[in-house]
Amino acid sequence: SALRAASASSSAFLAASAASSAFRAASASSSAFLAASASSSAFLAASASSSAFLAASASSSAFLAASASSAAFLAASASSSALRAASASSSAFLAASAASSAFRAASASSSAFLAASASSSAFLAASA
Repeated sequence: SALRAASASSSAFLAASAASSAFRAASASSSAFLAASASSSAFLAASASSSAFLAASASSSAFLAASASSAAFLAASASSSALRAASASSSAFLAASAASSAFRAASASSSAFLAASASSSAFLAASA
């Protein structure tokens, strides 16, 4: 009877040991799963951060392209303003040249009139 009781107790101990080993194995598996989950979460967070960085880079590129376009427009506007100023200056020069030509023509006409007057005075003096 004592032997049977000891055997039964030993069997119960072995069963408890087996159950404990299975529990430790399950715990180790669970720890590995939790570590893998944490690693996956870190990867997902890094991916999200990378996506945000790429979106910010694209936005920055678009801003730089718009800035370059604006700078080109301003340069073209400045060039156009300089062209208009040069055109106005040229128009003023042509107007001054035309006025000078008209003045020279009037002077020549006046000189011819004075010469004719002098000739007429000389003729009248000779007639007298």
